[in-house]
Parts: sequence; C-alpha cells; structure tokens
Amino acid sequence: MLEKELETKEVRAYKQAIRALREIQVEDKEPKEKVLSELNYDDVDVGIKKFGAIDSCPFRTACKQKFSHQVAEERATELCSIWQANVENPKWNPFKTVVLTGEVQAETIDQEEKHLQQLRKEWGYEVYLAVVIALKEIKEYNMKERTMTHQLWNFEEGRKATLEEAICLMEEKLMEAKIKDTGFVKVDELKPGTEGINLIVKVLNTDVVVDKSEEHQSLPSYSYSPFRITRVAESLVGDETGTIIFTTRNEQVDLVTPGSILLLYGAKIQIYRGFLRLALENKMQIKVAEPMEFDVDDDEDCNLSLAEYDVI
Repeated sequence: MLEKELETKEVRAYKQAIRALREIQVEDKEPKEKVLSELNYDDVDVGIKKFGAIDSCPFRTACKQKFSHQVAEERATELCSIWQANVENPKWNPFKTVVLTGEVQAETIDQEEKHLQQLRKEWGYEVYLAVVIALKEIKEYNMKERTMTHQLWNFEEGRKATLEEAICLMEEKLMEAKIKDTGFVKVDELKPGTEGINLIVKVLNTDVVVDKSEEHQSLPSYSYSPFRITRVAESLVGDETGTIIFTTRNEQVDLVTPGSILLLYGAKIQIYRGFLRLALENKMQIKVAEPMEFDVDDDEDCNLSLAEYDVI
C-alpha cells in the first residue's frame, strides 16, 4: 500500500492544516474558519478563542435557581440562543457615543439600554454581564458582519497568536499522532537503543532523587532557563511482562503517582551507569489513563533495570 493510504485520518488532517496555514502565511492573509477549527484543543497554550459567543454558564446558573434541573437546562439553552441572536442582530444598537477627552469620541455599550436593563432585572448581573462581554467582543473583532468570530489566541499570554505559533502547535500534534500510530509494545520487548516506542504501564512506586525546586525559585529571573533540571524521580513501572525504572524530570515528576496508569508516547531506553532506564523528552508525551484493572509482573527476575550492561 502507498504511504499516504497507511496514514490515519488524524495525521492527514494535521498535515492538511499545516499546509493551509503555510499558504496563508505566505499570502499574508487571515486564516479561514475551517482551518481554525482544526486547532480547537483544550490542552494547549495556543488555540482558538471565540469572540462574540455568549458564555452559557451564567444562564444555566440563573435558570437552576428558578426551575427544575431538566427544565433549567432547556430554558438556559433557549435563552442563550435568543440573546446570541440579539447580539448578532445589526438592527439592535445597544451602543452609545461618549466624549473621552476634548473632542475625542468613542463608542461604548449603553448600559442603560432598555433591553439590557430588563435582562439584568429579570436574570441577574452575571447573565447581563455575559451578554455585555459578547457585545464588546463583537464590536472589537467583527462589528462589520456583526457575528461571532474565531481568533488564533495565545491563552498563556492572553493575546492574539501568530500563524507561526499555530503552525508549531500543529506540527507538535502531527508528531504525537505519528507516534501513536506506531502501536504499543510490552516492557519485555525493551532493549538498549530502543526509541520512539509507546507503552502502557502502571506506576508501582516513585522515589524523588533530586529536588532543587526551592533553590530554583530563589534564583534571579535573569538566570532562569526552561531547560534547567530541578527535579528528578525514578519510578518503578511495568506491565504483565515485567518492570523497568522510568526516569522523569521537572514537570514529568508530577505525573508518576504510585498506582497511576500511564500512556507513554515516543519513549526511549537510556543506559545509566550500566543499567536500563526508560525516559521521555517532555511532559506532553505522558498521558494519565483512567483507573483500570492492570496486572504487573513485579518479580525481580523480570525487572529490566537490574540487568547490567557494558557501557562502550
């Protein structure tokens, strides 16, 4: 079969998104909605932020105070939909012009507008505020078409993201998808030089062998380096075929809680002082699975990290 036919749908989607973003970057245009939808992830610093979309949570909270649970959900959805339509209705003009300094004028939300006042009176300040925020966002980002819009957004820094940041994100996701496509191996298949493999293991115990986090926090800001190793832990992990020491660093250490089931993507085998160690490059390659029945052969004879190798 051709390589393209072997690719999963997920991998192809990432490749297409990267290609589209690259073309937009060359043409110096704004990314289209369809391309932006490919970046809609919950666990990333760069993604999509919807501007002009009303937050439905205040509506649910307000309705739960007046109706039964089932009725409240239906009523909240209905109300939110009605007000979203109002926000996007060009015939509704809840704005006013104010003079800032001298002759400088600016348009802002008219908080005394009768419909907004009625909304606040009937459903409370939080619901009113959700609508006002949506109006402000539409005015700032898409007043011409008066509809909600999507923007590339850097959530970590609270600003619009660049195309290059989005492309880097998609390339990371593409790499993860390719790694996942390789399938999973068992612990007893590991050997020196093994790399780029996926495993499902259970954490039996964890020992933090280096902890300089407090010392690191006291360092002046100019000496900070994201690559500085401040914590190192060694965890005994395994599956039904055997066990091995898994070395984690910095943020990875927080994930190796005894009893946890971990999905490790793109792992590799390192030799430390003649003994095998399992390792990963970054935290994103570790996923904590839901609790499940998971057998582990913890016999010392099956511990790969107890066998000594000659270091050449």
